[in-house]
Amino acid sequence: MVVFRHKAIDRLRALRRRSRVADKAAELLPPLDDSAERSDQAADRQERAELVRQALLALPEDQRKYIEWAFLKGYTHHQLAELFGAPLAQ
Repeated sequence: MVVFRHKAIDRLRALRRRSRVADKAAELLPPLDDSAERSDQAADRQERAELVRQALLALPEDQRKYIEWAFLKGYTHHQLAELFGAPLAQ
């Protein structure tokens, strides 16, 4: 029962994380109606998106892979450890 409870909690956390990531991703994407957003806001959004891309590309491939899977695909630490056969960090 405890294992089931922990898995359910992990699942809820993953769903919440996906929701937050989707909201953040929506902020980085251009709006559907360009006339509704000021050009300086669009430039700021593009600049932030480029900074994130550069920061991710500066990471070693393994680290970038874990970050992408965790934050963009919504995997938990436990799922990543199982998927990639890596130990959980203490």
